[in-house]
Amino acid sequence: MKMPKISEYMTKDPIFLYVPGTRREAMKIFVNKTISGVPVLREDDDKLVGIITRADVFAKPNEDQLAMIMRKDPVTCGCDCTLDVAAKRMIDNNIHRLPILDDNEKLVGVISPFDILAYIEKLDLDQTVETVMRKGVVPLYGKMPANVALEVMKLTGAKALPVLDDEAKVGGIITDRDIYAQIHIDSKMVESELGPETEEDPWTWDSLRNIMKLYHDVGKVEIPNTPIEEFMVTDPDTVQLKTSVSKAARSLTLGRYNQLPVLDVREHLAGMIFDVDLLTVLVK
Repeated sequence: MKMPKISEYMTKDPIFLYVPGTRREAMKIFVNKTISGVPVLREDDDKLVGIITRADVFAKPNEDQLAMIMRKDPVTCGCDCTLDVAAKRMIDNNIHRLPILDDNEKLVGVISPFDILAYIEKLDLDQTVETVMRKGVVPLYGKMPANVALEVMKLTGAKALPVLDDEAKVGGIITDRDIYAQIHIDSKMVESELGPETEEDPWTWDSLRNIMKLYHDVGKVEIPNTPIEEFMVTDPDTVQLKTSVSKAARSLTLGRYNQLPVLDVREHLAGMIFDVDLLTVLVK
């Protein structure tokens, strides 16, 4: 099958920001549009000059200007490139968002692993999940305190991990977002980071607090020691070692997941499959 062009699967007319701009403007976009990152253009000629994510905003809490927060010279693709090229660039650069430019270097779209999963599903491949999954996964235990679980995530670099029950089977899955959602962040802390709320803001203070929980410096807040089994996602969807990569892509797409636990024939944890892992089937 001929590899399709990015233009067939990308998100067209993407949301973007202009420089000069502020971190507050970026946060408004993240909250109102429920997205985690956007391209940044130069206002006088619409040239792509950067990309900014929620993580970037909170990585530089003392900066207000987009130009000082964004990642400059982002990795891109042309709209005539094929999906395998986009997949390789995301894998090689460990990114989940790729701006797409036309022949005039103008932004015409954005593509993510989630967009490419639709094509992998269509391929109906026989290749199994066990060939691309991550085996070196560190599982958590349901009675583990949240603060300990977050430390494990920091050490392993994982943002989502499976949780085992008393029978050593997968009883749940938890993300760093689930843990940060347990933190109490008051309005004064929000105001100290982003300035006071104003009447023209269409977004709510609660929404902003929720976003801040995801990316706040752990040193500034107290992580609860509540057992993770009290707020983890229970009975998570899973795939088997012999599940095809195309069926796994469908499961991720239907559930709008970024990852799924992989089970062996005994229904025990064998690894994890992430959306970006499935992209490897397109890369030679």
